[in-house]
Formats: sequence, structure tokens, C-alpha cells
Amino acid sequence: FTPNNDGYNDVIDYSSLSTKDEPKFFVIDRYGKKVFDSEVNKTFIWDGKINGITLPTASYWYVMEWKEFGMETKIQKTGWILLKSR
Repeated sequence: FTPNNDGYNDVIDYSSLSTKDEPKFFVIDRYGKKVFDSEVNKTFIWDGKINGITLPTASYWYVMEWKEFGMETKIQKTGWILLKSR
């Protein structure tokens, strides 16, 4: 995604997780540093920034985790995001 405020692909939006039980969404860089955490930011929308500063072009990895209501087992999805700073 390209967080350059042109109106296209500016954010990663997983706000539908807010309808799940115990939702979590976080993003880490290649060194394992957490650059976004939904529990800290109180949102499931990431704008490619950390502390207001746009991160450099790179691959980042994400983890989404939640429970469906009435279920005990957590569901976890992982993957990577290519962030292109311009």
C-alpha cells in the first residue's frame, strides 16, 4: 500500500475485526519491532506510520487474531504487507 494521501491504498483497514470477540491486529518490521498494535492505538486501521512518521518502503508482517462469539478456539491469520513510501 502507498500511504501518500492520494486517496488510493492509503491505509490498511481491518475495522471489521471490531465485530469479533477478543480481536487483535499488529504489524512488525523485519527486525520484529512492533510498528502498529490495535490494542495500543484502539483502531484496526493502519496508515503506515509510527508516532506520526511514515515508515520507509519495506515489507512488514501482520498478525490478526480473534475468536468467533461462542467459540473457544482463536483464529489467527498472518501475512505480509508491502509499504511503498513515495
